[in-house]
Amino acid sequence: MAGNFWQSSHYQQWLLDKQDLLRERHGDLQIFSEEEYQKIIIFFANFIQVLGEQLKLRQQVIATATVYFKRFYARNSLKCIDPLLLAPTCVFLASKVEEFGVISSNRLISTCQAVVKNKLSYAVNQEYAYRTSHILECEFYLLEMLDCCLIVYQPYRPLIHYAQDMVPGDENLLSLAWRIVNDSLRTDVCLLYPPYMIALGALHMACVVTSKEGAKQWFAELSVDLEQVLEITRHLLALYELWKHFDEKKEVQHLLSRMPKPRNQPSRPPSQAQVQDPNSMGQDSMNQNSQGNSLNNQNGCVSSQVDVQFSTQIVEGEYIIAFTGYYKAETRRQYIRAALGKLSVPWQIQERNNPASDYPSDFDLVKFEGECGKTCMDSLLGHPCIKRVTPQRLVTRTLTYHDENDSLLYYNESDGHATPFCHNRKLFLNNHSRYRSRKLLRSIPHQITTVLQADVLWNAGVTGAGVKVAVFDTGLSKNHPHFKKIKERTNWTNEKTLDDGLGHGTFVAGVIASHKQCLGFAPDAELHIFRVFTNNQVSYTSWFLDAFNYAILKKINVLNLSIGGPDFMDHPFVDKVWELTANGVIMVSAIGNDGPLYGTLNNPADQMDVIGVGGINFEDQIAKFSSRGMTTWELPEGYGRVKPDIVTYGLYVQGSSVKGDCRSLSGTSVASPVVAGAVTLLASGVLHRGNIINPASMKQALMASARRLPGINMFEQGHGKLDLLRAFQLLTSYKPQASLSPSYIDLTECPYMWPYCTQPLYHSAMPSIVNVTILNGMGVSGRLVEPPKWYPYIPQNGDYLDLSFSYPEVLWPWSGFLAIHIKVSEAGRDWEGIAQGHVNIIIESPPEDGEEQPRRSNLTLPLRVKVIPTPPRHKRLLWDQFHNLRYPPGYFPRDNLRMKNDPLDWNGDHIHTNFKDMYQHLRNAGYYIEALGYPYTCFNASNYGTLLLVDSEEEFFPEEMAKLRGDVDNGLSLIVFADWYNTTVMKKVKFYDENTRQWWLPDTGGANIPAINDLLASWGIAFGDTVLDGEYTLGHHQMYYASGTNIARFPEEGRVIVQTLKDQGVEVLEGDTTVSEKGAILGTFQSKSTESSGRLVVYGDSNCLDNAHQQKDCFWLLEAMLEYTSSGKLPAVLSDSSESPLPPLLELPQRMKGSHLHRYSKVLESNLGSSDDTMGHARPIPGCPKLELALPIPINMSAPTNLFKTTRLLSVAPGWEAPLHLRHKLQIGMEPLHSDFPMLLQAERAAHTPTIPVYLWLAMLAVMVVLLYRFYMYWNRPRRKRTRFKKLLRVFVPQNNV
Repeated sequence: MAGNFWQSSHYQQWLLDKQDLLRERHGDLQIFSEEEYQKIIIFFANFIQVLGEQLKLRQQVIATATVYFKRFYARNSLKCIDPLLLAPTCVFLASKVEEFGVISSNRLISTCQAVVKNKLSYAVNQEYAYRTSHILECEFYLLEMLDCCLIVYQPYRPLIHYAQDMVPGDENLLSLAWRIVNDSLRTDVCLLYPPYMIALGALHMACVVTSKEGAKQWFAELSVDLEQVLEITRHLLALYELWKHFDEKKEVQHLLSRMPKPRNQPSRPPSQAQVQDPNSMGQDSMNQNSQGNSLNNQNGCVSSQVDVQFSTQIVEGEYIIAFTGYYKAETRRQYIRAALGKLSVPWQIQERNNPASDYPSDFDLVKFEGECGKTCMDSLLGHPCIKRVTPQRLVTRTLTYHDENDSLLYYNESDGHATPFCHNRKLFLNNHSRYRSRKLLRSIPHQITTVLQADVLWNAGVTGAGVKVAVFDTGLSKNHPHFKKIKERTNWTNEKTLDDGLGHGTFVAGVIASHKQCLGFAPDAELHIFRVFTNNQVSYTSWFLDAFNYAILKKINVLNLSIGGPDFMDHPFVDKVWELTANGVIMVSAIGNDGPLYGTLNNPADQMDVIGVGGINFEDQIAKFSSRGMTTWELPEGYGRVKPDIVTYGLYVQGSSVKGDCRSLSGTSVASPVVAGAVTLLASGVLHRGNIINPASMKQALMASARRLPGINMFEQGHGKLDLLRAFQLLTSYKPQASLSPSYIDLTECPYMWPYCTQPLYHSAMPSIVNVTILNGMGVSGRLVEPPKWYPYIPQNGDYLDLSFSYPEVLWPWSGFLAIHIKVSEAGRDWEGIAQGHVNIIIESPPEDGEEQPRRSNLTLPLRVKVIPTPPRHKRLLWDQFHNLRYPPGYFPRDNLRMKNDPLDWNGDHIHTNFKDMYQHLRNAGYYIEALGYPYTCFNASNYGTLLLVDSEEEFFPEEMAKLRGDVDNGLSLIVFADWYNTTVMKKVKFYDENTRQWWLPDTGGANIPAINDLLASWGIAFGDTVLDGEYTLGHHQMYYASGTNIARFPEEGRVIVQTLKDQGVEVLEGDTTVSEKGAILGTFQSKSTESSGRLVVYGDSNCLDNAHQQKDCFWLLEAMLEYTSSGKLPAVLSDSSESPLPPLLELPQRMKGSHLHRYSKVLESNLGSSDDTMGHARPIPGCPKLELALPIPINMSAPTNLFKTTRLLSVAPGWEAPLHLRHKLQIGMEPLHSDFPMLLQAERAAHTPTIPVYLWLAMLAVMVVLLYRFYMYWNRPRRKRTRFKKLLRVFVPQNNV
């Protein structure tokens, strides 16, 4: 404890100013007004007060708890931790700090339940759901966020002193001032002013109320800032003025309903079984972009943590013209002039003043003063030396810092302030079902290099020497004391500095190569610093392209890129990354901080040739912020690849700070330099092996040596956790070869092979696609010598499977893919069991210097699949993936207009990405879901009970509309989940970028309502353009309608559910939050075209199914809809709420003129939105895919027992040995590994390998133990003399005692 207030953390760290608070509450104030926010804080302060009174706590304890609560939400958004959980946690902690005594956890929970039920039922309409485990976990995070600074100075003691000094013995004055101090806890004054000033403010108000004589003179004699006293008084007066009009019982429930709730929070008290089994607590979850403390505590209490947000925008009028080769500036200018010829569009090449401008380049940045239309583009692309023309992109990176609960904050180190910038994610608790009980957290290590045992390699003389490592970030100071080999610093921005104004670049460089205090992995490596971001965290694609070219010229070995974004269609950037790796640069990149949502991988980490790194904590749990797979490049026709490649520590990692000391940061942008540093260290230890070490071989070694984390699927951990020493052993004996990721396909292995393992295969299903990455360590280019061969094992029923393959003609650079389409043959229609086989692939690369024969690698990919009989039609669902569009390339806005901080819809809208929870719920309910990646003309509707059309942005082919009408007549049912669409609102939600001076206009609304209306027109169903938002009740279920649309037309024979909700369109356009609108939101209809016709259900909001911004799920509603579509019986919860349709609206939503949807559409060829509202000119409908099945080569033998073990890498020839100076040193601290790491043998050979089952060994061991025990007992018991034969017989044959 500090000896006085002026030396305490209260004064030094926790006195903020008003601008700080407003800036840090920016995210919450996007949802609430300041007054509404204040009302919420008042409510929870009252909750703490009532809770403390029920627990009979001193007012000092209650006040301290309230201050803790306010401090937390001064640094975090309301949406990050449920205040109903944080409030009792603050009380629990304050009771210990104020030495009141530890409150019994059972008593605390029971008191919370009683208070919520009896005193707060007007606001909280459900039973208090949190338990002791939640309180204890929350306490840990609260301690971390408070920076371990728990001493709070209260105004009560100075108040007593001042009151006695002013008017001794006046209890009335003191009592009134005391109550005013208590009231001040409902305001921000405890965060803004010292406690003695708050006491003076309260006393001043009490004197005014009681008209105390002499008070004026007494205050005049004080040596304090009376203006501050008056400011405090004004705060308190504003509170009392607010209280006059604040009817808490009427208003607070509505306010709480608008506050996004942490997902997966308990909805009811767990049963006794659930209390004993932590599995009932739900999945791991997080709050992304909520804020934490950015203080860099030099006492080592708690440090700040970092995240990187990344966004791109097109720069108007600027285009990157890529050439087929590298040319000098004048040559490039002549090519452009020749291409544009006599076109009248003025253009100018933008000068690029950076170190690469003296060298030939393969691109130019051209600015057109007018619009470069189709003619202009065609002229440029018609030139033989011009490869591609793409828009220039502005890259904006936002550094965000977060605490251990993975809540992140928007941070600008230049001014030292943090701003909340929070997405709605899940409950902060880290309770994976694989962790069976609460356990002590491992202490956070000081040095990450110690954890990964880099010192073992240092002792062997491996320190990074001879390796050039590039850090693309925010720069680095020339004289920073932590670095001894800063070879070169270059600036690629428009700012005239090389130094780091943000601190992120310094930290990243420190993790890689620091040699002091917070040690880096490769202290002797050559550091090449590329400053590609300004202090405003802005960059341009052209800056990166020039810097990448320079890195190639400088023959950089390892490049760390701790940034990323969803724009995998920024072609110049993607192409240049390929060129980098093709030139031997090992690129390491962060996978992104958008977890725990799936489908959130960032580019370039999601590229096959790049090492994509995810983050874990020191408990070997996947960090909640770490992005999850799958990749979404391949959608809708294909399926994503496995990413990240590996994971490593990304939470509380120590690194260098700008000031020359150490700091602790978190995020995948921290995990990335950990791997980059490890790669640099590994590369320096195998420099003698020459070009055998390349981007592919390094990636192969990292993945093959990684340790798989139990209970985590491959889209979260990739191949597992980085193991530095095992990777080094692999590299020292590595032989050039190809490998596969994953190295086997076992669709029965859960949870690692999620989601494949959750749904068996059956005949007539859409092919299950497994996208395997091929890594080619033999050369930068390669090919498949022949089509892959399929070897089914007859005894293991492999002949029930049909396989088809797709792959590129050339594997470049260093990698490629093999997409395996798996189907069940006609013979397996009624069969159930496990089918096995393997795929054989031969990869070939050109010979290297000195070699005559091409390099070849023969790979075996084991396959195991669970097959079941074809399910009944009503249990089979078809998910329409073809009509879902997402960013990139167009601006497709989020479906929830309240989520202003994440405006783009970029997660793929797939059942295994942002609709993952819905998928799992339907599987648990017994439904089978397949994804359709092609038009409606490509599926057999007789196989399916219901087609799910959710959040569709694409147009429909006329042929699709006609076929769907016929399919419904023949018994197919249709469920549609729409979203908001209003052209006026779309124009309002466009945003203007000051840097690009360009307006971004949405290409659709949340869904493409005009297109959906065209699809539904034949049934007389149409959605409107009213944007509705708010809570409502359906049956006994509390529902939230988040930026949904209304049903404008519905058949008279149908039934609709009508609700009165807030008109969010008026709120967006006019700012009026009080306008309500009555509208139909759900409709059910039985088609009567034929006797066997299907049924239709439409609902105006998909947010309740979408994990991206889900506030309350409606999986139960979807299940009720499916019950209706499959049986024709309307569930009571829907029928009781239904009524006849409203009168049809005459005006339906129109397509917005000027939309660029045709640029990104698979359906449209020309612009839409003409005067007659036609959808525009449609392309010819694409043909349906016809899979060319591989000819099976049956093997009449059982599958080898070791077939599904992870494939090992080949070693070099047996005669090769490690360098002499490393042989003995590497024995210390390293786990023994086999020296050869043999490759899997061919299946036929492995099948004859003699093996002894484990159970036989155990049986033999048990027999030996029994015999030894009987022999021992025989020699140590009294016995009469017997013959030797009888003695031996006694040992082995027991005899009954007589």
